[in-house]
Amino acid sequence: MELEYAAITCLRCGYLRESADPAPEYACPKCGAVYAKLEAARIADLEAREDEARATANAAIRAESESRFDADQRKREVREAPARAAAHAIYLLYALPFAFTQFGGLLLAYKMRRLGDDSWLNNHFTWQIRTFWYLLAPSLVGVVALLTGGAATTAFVATRQDRFLEAALGSLYVLAGVAVTILLVYVFRVGKGWYSLWRQTAPW
Repeated sequence: MELEYAAITCLRCGYLRESADPAPEYACPKCGAVYAKLEAARIADLEAREDEARATANAAIRAESESRFDADQRKREVREAPARAAAHAIYLLYALPFAFTQFGGLLLAYKMRRLGDDSWLNNHFTWQIRTFWYLLAPSLVGVVALLTGGAATTAFVATRQDRFLEAALGSLYVLAGVAVTILLVYVFRVGKGWYSLWRQTAPW
């Protein structure tokens, strides 16, 4: 950068250079400071201040955005609180080993679910409804196997025929397989769904 040294003010001591001042022209006659170095330092200081000002402005923008996000988050949590409480209640009803509590959970899930809503919370109600029907199908198979086994056992006791004993044992095997299937589906879907609800995420 070219500097005009004939009439320049020293940035260190404030002395205004005159044409009659002795050489060297690139330095202040009074304090000896080099004009180019002082100018470079001034520019660097201005750039540092501009960077600091930009950083401060960006920090203020981030703080405002975070504050707005936190406010929106709190509003969303307040708005979702009833549905979230209902979803917890449904998982609790499913966790109880009674058919009437699980059926009550199903009815509550149908009541809370909103068709066409793809929110993470509404997905839980869909998950809960499907869980009930996924458990109902093998349960019906288990009931049929239980009734068949009971009838075959009664017939075996009355007649002592081996074919009734084989039918009773076969029903017992089916019943055991159904019980294992129900337990696995039950633990997976209720456990995974409830865990996802605590994390405030969709179950899938």
